Amino acid sequence: MNHRIHQALSVAAALLAFAVAACTNLTLEPKSTATDANIFSDPGTYKAFIARVYAGLAVSGQQGPAGNADIRGIDEGFSQYLRLFWEHEELPTDEAIIGWGDVGLPEMNTQQWAVSNGFVGAMYYRIYFQVGMANEFLRQTTDAKLDSRGNVGAALRADIKQYRAEARFLRALSYWHGIDMFGDIPLITEADLVGVVPQPSTRTNVYDFIVSELNAIIPDLPPPGLGTYGRASAPAAQMLLAHAYLNASVYTGTAHYAEALTAAQAVIAGPYSIDPSYRHLFLADNNTSPEIIFPVIQDGVHTQTWGGVTFLVHASCGGSMRDTTYGISGCWWGLRLKPEAFNRYASGDQRAASFFRGTAPDTQSVAIPQVGTFTDGIAAPKFQNKTLGGASGSNPTHVDTDFPMFRLGDAYLIYAEAFLRGGGGSQQQALDYVNALRVRAYGDSSAVITAPQLTLDFILDERGRELLWEGHRRTDLVRFGKFTGGSYVWAWKGGVQALVHASCGGSMRDTTYGISGCWWGLRLKPEAFNRYASGDQRAASFFRGTAPDTQSVAIPQVGTFTDGIAAPKFQNKTLGGASGSNPTHVDTDFPMFRLGDAYLIYAEAFLRGGGGSQQQALDYVNALRVRAYGDSSAVITAPQLTLDFILDERGRELLWEGHRRTDLVRFGKFTGGSYVWAWKGGVQAGAATDSHLDLYPIPSNELIANPKLKQNPGY
Repeated sequence: MNHRIHQALSVAAALLAFAVAACTNLTLEPKSTATDANIFSDPGTYKAFIARVYAGLAVSGQQGPAGNADIRGIDEGFSQYLRLFWEHEELPTDEAIIGWGDVGLPEMNTQQWAVSNGFVGAMYYRIYFQVGMANEFLRQTTDAKLDSRGNVGAALRADIKQYRAEARFLRALSYWHGIDMFGDIPLITEADLVGVVPQPSTRTNVYDFIVSELNAIIPDLPPPGLGTYGRASAPAAQMLLAHAYLNASVYTGTAHYAEALTAAQAVIAGPYSIDPSYRHLFLADNNTSPEIIFPVIQDGVHTQTWGGVTFLVHASCGGSMRDTTYGISGCWWGLRLKPEAFNRYASGDQRAASFFRGTAPDTQSVAIPQVGTFTDGIAAPKFQNKTLGGASGSNPTHVDTDFPMFRLGDAYLIYAEAFLRGGGGSQQQALDYVNALRVRAYGDSSAVITAPQLTLDFILDERGRELLWEGHRRTDLVRFGKFTGGSYVWAWKGGVQALVHASCGGSMRDTTYGISGCWWGLRLKPEAFNRYASGDQRAASFFRGTAPDTQSVAIPQVGTFTDGIAAPKFQNKTLGGASGSNPTHVDTDFPMFRLGDAYLIYAEAFLRGGGGSQQQALDYVNALRVRAYGDSSAVITAPQLTLDFILDERGRELLWEGHRRTDLVRFGKFTGGSYVWAWKGGVQAGAATDSHLDLYPIPSNELIANPKLKQNPGY
């Protein structure tokens, strides 16, 4: 914690008239009666201004905790830099989920954000707000400007030289966030005129600028130590370089692993040491930790915000948790661990000691069937407003706990990864660094690893364990090629629940289907269940339960799992009865296309006049029905082979395989009133719907971006 930031805010309010040209509109030129001549008549203004640039990472506006926001168009608490940065780095990954329904926030959990997402836009504007402040500080502190004012002595000039290096570091930090999250972005420096439309740049150009700037300023940054805690030092610049180099192949297509290892070594050789207490790194007195290299400073009295670590501490508390245990007043019932993050920790790993599971009956589940239910998902109050000695922070609402943007444990893992990627160094040194963290985590050497265990997959998992919720995970997953695509999926990635888990609930036993945890979601509509005749083994997996725990055919309440027959058609079991390799993420592939579908397509095409043979069509259909009934008792004859029969048979054979809407549209029954089913049109009995619903609407953002597009009729 630190008391200096608040001193800068009143002076900085006038200075922001210069700096915010890049805030929410890169072409906006602000208006103010203040001039640099009258503002800088006070030599203390320089220190206040650079303090305000630092404060841009910690606060949300010109007065705390709210009331004069830096950026517009979003709730001020949501707009705070650190809070936005954390949400972008953690929520779309395998580590965190938030249960709130604020517009745009649920999509961050699932990687389903749109171009118009307010949180994504606010992060972009925050980056350029920081860049704008840093640029203006640099404009106002050139030698020519200082000479013209006539009130800057030699000692102050020396301080300003450091301040300028710090402003360039802070600008590089935000530009790193910019290229990491947004790719090609404009490069704006103090040389650009305020109000001029910036020229587009490339990710590679901005990366090169970041690297050049950081290498240039290292000699001019203040030395690390207690007196400069919270300020950018040479090791902080080396850490930022290490991260930029480590991800260079993502940003530019060219790897710089040797440079990443060298930068990490420079940090490790500095004055920092591993904190004996992992827990101390995330407590209200973590400003005394020997491990933190560059924090975002928080102070419950003087640096108040509804974002930052205040958000992390309050939002991680809910359910049966007691707020006072964590030094706060009020739980916000928001953040929990995704199952993959929780399951990453082995027994004995004290890095998981803060996790909260509760005691029966008030427990937190590992699985997350409902994003909005706080008790779905393990709580992880890693950040707390308590000191290592157990005292509460200075304010139960706004916390004292600093955010460790860069720390030594991260440098250890960067070294190990860079070594494994061919960046040089020593295998033994990499092992020593990794094992130093694991000895601290377990309290002894019981979990140290050997050379064969030191792999890139291990490093990704270890970074997840060591740096959980510290704002690295999205960047790590992108670098490892696992953030998108299907090589690694996790709960709610892509916004879907697995068919197997979601089809299980009520009195069903999850282990019957080879899974851990039922998600109480999917059931059959009555029309689908009633389509199956007695003896049709395609319905054998359906679950009706036994009295009194039964599933009803009717669905009076959509949200009640026992209303509707359960249909665990997809299961995480082999044909021999063995469970899949993982009870959370199933081995069962989805059959997008299969031969039985082709049989039915042939039969339908024949009936629609597409040629072929009636006998062949019958043979194909009956082959499926003999399999379904186990004998020929349900084979059909030529008069029974009709289009209506085919639509029903496709419903029976291909249930839940992703064909039904298309089939109903083709048969003219998806909309209108000729065929209604439960909850069609929003009523239990079903109702006619308008034909425009045969098509989905074109996203409004696409229409705005491309005026040549036309919206589908009826929307």
